[in-house]
Amino acid sequence: YIGEPDDEILFGDVNFDGYINVQDIILGVSFVLGNIIPTDEEYTALTNYLGGWEYAGLRIKDNVNWNGTNESGFTALPGGERSCCDGGLDYSGMDNQGYFWSSTAKDNYKAWERRLSDYNSLITREYGDKKYGFSVRCIRD
Repeated sequence: YIGEPDDEILFGDVNFDGYINVQDIILGVSFVLGNIIPTDEEYTALTNYLGGWEYAGLRIKDNVNWNGTNESGFTALPGGERSCCDGGLDYSGMDNQGYFWSSTAKDNYKAWERRLSDYNSLITREYGDKKYGFSVRCIRD
């Protein structure tokens, strides 16, 4: 993670401003190479294909370094989150939570995301503050 303020970075219709993380920097290179971040709709389609929100989390989590089956080949790993505000940064869930941005904004301040946990087989659809640092999944367009 990089704990320095940056101007703003645009990904699809999501405008991440404030603090950025390493994934955001790598993502800029990935777009040049023809990759995209899945939309909220694409994550929903994947979730439905893998049996719904109750089971899809288990099927996209890595089967070696996390407690999943990786039946999908997604190989999700826990990366936690970097939250901010009130003058500081807070890192949490680095070894037991996975947060993945979609490229779909909910509004000017929030974007849709998917969450995975060590404690269950769920994948949940949530929205997070765009200032937070979450992982991204790049896919070939």
